[in-house]
Amino acid sequence: MTEIETLSQPKAVAMADELYQFGTEDHFWMQWRHFQVLRALRSAKVPISRGLEIGCGRAVARKMLERDLDVPVDGCDLNRAGLEMAEPARGRLFFYDILELNPSLLAQYDAVFLLDVVEHIRDDAAFLRAALQYLRPGGVIVVNVPASLLLFSQYDRVTGHFRRYTRRSLADLFRRCGVEPGGLNHWGLSMVPVLLTRKM
Repeated sequence: MTEIETLSQPKAVAMADELYQFGTEDHFWMQWRHFQVLRALRSAKVPISRGLEIGCGRAVARKMLERDLDVPVDGCDLNRAGLEMAEPARGRLFFYDILELNPSLLAQYDAVFLLDVVEHIRDDAAFLRAALQYLRPGGVIVVNVPASLLLFSQYDRVTGHFRRYTRRSLADLFRRCGVEPGGLNHWGLSMVPVLLTRKM
């Protein structure tokens, strides 16, 4: 079993544990998202020696990032059930609330990943401001969120989503946190008919 370093006290999280069964490395959606993350990193052209995935769950994305970036990627989450499913990797795993701003972790990472996390947070601006504190100067943050308010459905509520984003609302979120987004890209548009059907 992977060692989990406990840095925070347990807290409630808005995430359905049942979702972990779908978040496997060979799932088409995980592969699509990973491709987009790598594309964003290539566009940013930031040298990366260590990364941090915030809200890593069972750390499948962390495993994929370590494989393709060839660097250690640490992971943190407040869902212990997810962390206990993580496979051993080069990076460390933390049971940790990023809002606590542990000094030993601040400004330690060239890349921070928030992959389908921000929509689960009630105060997304406070969360993003905290996440930015873990970046070294010149680092890059990669954020993936569900898009389109039209697609918000009971599925979102059940899975713990407080919102979906538009390109404009995501850009506004970044600017409120003092960051000018380097690029905002839609992906997975072929799934829209399926999502609309699910909503109905």
